[in-house]
This record gives sequence, C-alpha cells and structure tokens, in this order.
Amino acid sequence: MLKKLDAFRIYHEVHTLPDTPHTFPLFTPWFAPTLDYTAAFLDKVFKR
Repeated sequence: MLKKLDAFRIYHEVHTLPDTPHTFPLFTPWFAPTLDYTAAFLDKVFKR
C-alpha cells in the first residue's frame, strides 16, 4: 500500500506502536496514542 501511495504522490505517515494486537486501536494503552497520531495527521492534511 505504501508503494502505491508513493507512486501516486499521496501524502501518508507511518507510526509503529510496539507489541500491539491486531485490534490495538480499540484498547488501552494504544487508544490514546492512536487518536493523537490520527488527530495530528488530519490537522496537518486539512489545515494546509
């Protein structure tokens, strides 16, 4: 997917959270950092 986004010059970010299960965004302690990364990304993309 990242190669496709790069090929089409679509801005994206990748953040890695260690030791996360597949459904990690829904659970503590990963929910808050995921929300922070998402909010920062959306602010960056839509406030250009």
